[in-house]
Amino acid sequence: MKFAKLLFLLILPFNGICQDIKSLWETYQNRQYSLAISQAEAVETKYPENSEVKLLLGRAHTEINQFDKAIPYLTNVVNHASGYLKAWALHYLGQCYFERGEYARAKSSLEECIAMKATENVTRAANRYLSQNIATQNENFVRKETEHFVFHFQPEAIIKIANTDDYTARREKAFASINQFFNSNIPHKIHVFVYDSKESGIKFTGKDLGFTLPEHCRIYLEYNQTVGHEITHAISHYSSEKTPIKTRLINEGAAVYFDQTNRDRILTAKNSIKNAATFKLEGLWDSASASSEVLYPVGGAWVQFLIEKEGKEKFLQLMANQTYFNAKAIYGNRFESLVNEFEALISVGIRNEIHTELDSSEIEKKIDKTNPKGNYYRVLILVNGKPVTKAEMDRLPPASITGLNVIKDQAAIKKYTSVNISGIIKISVK
Repeated sequence: MKFAKLLFLLILPFNGICQDIKSLWETYQNRQYSLAISQAEAVETKYPENSEVKLLLGRAHTEINQFDKAIPYLTNVVNHASGYLKAWALHYLGQCYFERGEYARAKSSLEECIAMKATENVTRAANRYLSQNIATQNENFVRKETEHFVFHFQPEAIIKIANTDDYTARREKAFASINQFFNSNIPHKIHVFVYDSKESGIKFTGKDLGFTLPEHCRIYLEYNQTVGHEITHAISHYSSEKTPIKTRLINEGAAVYFDQTNRDRILTAKNSIKNAATFKLEGLWDSASASSEVLYPVGGAWVQFLIEKEGKEKFLQLMANQTYFNAKAIYGNRFESLVNEFEALISVGIRNEIHTELDSSEIEKKIDKTNPKGNYYRVLILVNGKPVTKAEMDRLPPASITGLNVIKDQAAIKKYTSVNISGIIKISVK
């Protein structure tokens, strides 16, 4: 009995700190970093030797750009802890050193983290950070810091850009314009890695450009991408207090709407679906595999439509939870009529064609199977509905061409043929 009582008394403080730490991580995960810091400092006074509390303090200070305050906490964890706690501390030390421009120390910390192989998550995160950020320093990337950005220019990109002062100034102007709408509190400056080509981007990042890692305030892009698209991703991520629930239609639609171009988004959306037999917004909204050639322009037009019809405040609520279900809750009784009006607006001109399936043997004779992918490889070319070879297409007099459409969506392709092809080029001639 005495032993059981003693064991109970020993367990009490353990249970207490477990609850304290769980609560701290919940605050941290909700991006309430300053609150997490003040709460963790209070917990630290009760448990001054606890490495997990110090790790949380180091990570939270890192998130709000307080790298000098983060480093002592993280260093303490590295010196006194082991396993995944030490590994994550090394990972965040690498970030802190990188942000301070101490690239050699950043590289050393990340490589030590990777060598530990503590967990798959931390090893993968450190590898990714090393390749996407630190590796650029070995290639003489040029760093240029502005009010809201730290740019890292590949030397070959600078040659193509010519005037980096104008380049950075236009992006500062875009930041001001976009954030006037979102009013986001971004934790620290956005690092923008600028490459001369998509191939260069893949070499360093392992991913196709452009893309944004908003939770890390990182943008990776080709030098000639639109000014505002990726900046919108970085800003809009912080437009609500909690991490947003995203859907491709709204997330990419917002980036298209705020990309700082003067394109006619309604017309662009109309053109993107003009070969569709029907169009329903809900089906596109919930689709995980929708073609970007359709989803991006339709999303941009839908975001424009919602903001113009229902205003900023409701749209900001939608950005926090971008699901179709939440949109119905936000816009209430108006939602169905808004969807119907939008569908009617951009569906004008959809051709309800009756497709007669083309002869498979004729298609196999005409499509090119020798070219590399992306260069007419297994692409069906139709001239006034008849399959032709690329050579036959090249002989068409330019003046005779009255229309040209490219179809990449597999569902649309299946209306023409069951043959495995990668796309259709439809050409109308006089």
